[in-house]
Amino acid sequence: MNDLDRRLGRLLRNAATAPSASARLPAAPALPFASAAPALPFASAAPALPFAVEARVLAAWRTSRAEGSADIAGLLRFFRYGFACACAVAIVAVGLSWRGVQSEATDEFALSNAEMNVAMLR
Repeated sequence: MNDLDRRLGRLLRNAATAPSASARLPAAPALPFASAAPALPFASAAPALPFAVEARVLAAWRTSRAEGSADIAGLLRFFRYGFACACAVAIVAVGLSWRGVQSEATDEFALSNAEMNVAMLR
């Protein structure tokens, strides 16, 4: 079992033993314009954590961000390769269309000759 599985198991065990959220939240006060806004729990409803717990949570979050940077690097590598392939396809498309433009532009008088031929046929 890897570290992520152990962390997830610990989180789920602790969540199963935690008291329900509805028992901790105070009742919403009755407002004269209660129909205008839905009743939401207060921002201060969660109890303040001790400093040691906050420090441990922040330290774990910072280390998880450092460990998760490999995932972001993989995603950036994927986009970089995708961009390189798209540029290669665009260059090939421009090259093929340029070859077609160059071959058609050799006869500068083709349009005027075609117009003259149509005028002669009338």
